[in-house]
Amino acid sequence: MVRPRLKIADPGDVYLPNGGGNGDGYEPPPYYPEPPPDYPTEEEPTDPVPGTTPEPPPEEKTIGTGLLLIKLTTFIENLLIRIGV
Repeated sequence: MVRPRLKIADPGDVYLPNGGGNGDGYEPPPYYPEPPPDYPTEEEPTDPVPGTTPEPPPEEKTIGTGLLLIKLTTFIENLLIRIGV
């Protein structure tokens, strides 16, 4: 069964029962419906397929400080050779 869509009232909308004009001056507040339940509000965790093991995340490759120092020194030496110092 399809639920009918409800119009969300704007702040300026005025509710007039039966076309209004009952003279009592009462206007109920606008109706703001709850969000429909078929739209998830949070991320739902995905379960792995039974019988399979999830793969661990790939390890980040890091460069050691010694290797970084060697590469930096080599770069600076090559740069100084190019500019002719």
